[in-house]
Amino acid sequence: MLKTAYQQICAILGLMLLAQLGPRPAAAHSRPANIWSHGVKQAAQISNEAARLSREGQEFTAAGSFAAAEQSYRRAFQLIEASHGPEHPETLLALNNVAAAVARAGRYAEAAQLFEQVYQRRIGRFGPDHRATLVAMTNLATSLSNAGEYDAAETTYREAIPRLETTLGNRNSLTINAINGLGVLYYSQGRFAEAEPLYFRALEGFEALLGADDPATLLAVHNLATLHAVQDRSAEAESLYLRALEGRQTTLGPLHVQTLETVANLGVFYEAQGRDDDAEQFMVRALSGREQALGALHPDTLTAQGNLATFYFNRARYDEAEPLMQSTLEGRRQILGVTHPYTLRAAASLGRLHLMRGQGHLAEPLLRDAANGRIHQLGLEHPGTLRSLHALVLCRLNLSGVEPTSITPARLLLEGMRARRR
Repeated sequence: MLKTAYQQICAILGLMLLAQLGPRPAAAHSRPANIWSHGVKQAAQISNEAARLSREGQEFTAAGSFAAAEQSYRRAFQLIEASHGPEHPETLLALNNVAAAVARAGRYAEAAQLFEQVYQRRIGRFGPDHRATLVAMTNLATSLSNAGEYDAAETTYREAIPRLETTLGNRNSLTINAINGLGVLYYSQGRFAEAEPLYFRALEGFEALLGADDPATLLAVHNLATLHAVQDRSAEAESLYLRALEGRQTTLGPLHVQTLETVANLGVFYEAQGRDDDAEQFMVRALSGREQALGALHPDTLTAQGNLATFYFNRARYDEAEPLMQSTLEGRRQILGVTHPYTLRAAASLGRLHLMRGQGHLAEPLLRDAANGRIHQLGLEHPGTLRSLHALVLCRLNLSGVEPTSITPARLLLEGMRARRR
């Protein structure tokens, strides 16, 4: 039996060729038959090799070998596109696998570009409301959010969710995943009141659909814990974090990236609670685990490194904090780009450290970049922007020989506005 559409087309074309040739001597019939047989055999070989490479990519992904997975997926995509054409469903699925591998490697802007290609091609192939198109649209929104393109991500999520609800229903996992993704976006922007109902919807939906111990449910538990932590609902946050950690360790293993995500957040949570020994233990565990699982330059590893650096900074352990902060900033500039919100955060952190050590000439350009970038990314009224402006003003006054204690609120505001223009 012919297994793929391509093989069936080859067979039909072979039969048409025979019909067009008309009757010939018996010996002459062997060549078209051989052409037909060779085409089917070659198509089968290409299909089998592409399937093998895709399985290989899945195995590498499960093992956390994201670079190797990407190579396998790219080779599978090249074979399928060459044999099926750029718009074929199997080609688009293979391109989607490449985009997902790039996203897992932390190259979010590149992943967004690839998901955009998948989305646009699926619109042309299936229409805007087909399930495959909506999957691509949600993947695009997630990558845009991770890349710090918050406005574009929000627009995409807001277009996708009503279409998912109409096409697939409110209780479909894809719909719930998009709702959770929009909640993550709002959380990243500090829009906690808007994130909360979306997180609750995601948790209730995943729990009802998939059960309490499914990885998607545990992700929703983790997200809600993170939100409660910033809302000063400490008891609820810790209970949810521990539930997520226990479930992920049991279901996924201690070195899985999602387990390490909860480990990392617990470290930050315990620091805020003043439990320094627990905080440092969890932060070191998160950094070590992510270096092993993801590599030193993955965005998640850099986040763990930045968290540990901040922990040391807050305890005046500057000699330990500085190399970690410098490494985090350089890594984020390389992987995420100079304007990504996380890069700006790293610049602000290192700038504050230099300021505390009396190195204003080193602090000023970092704080200036952070303030200007956050004004553009987050707006003037965002807490992160205000902190950056405050630090920049203090740095400039320090360089001018003015004591910060002599600054009135009115002058601080004036200096902040001047700092924005420089």
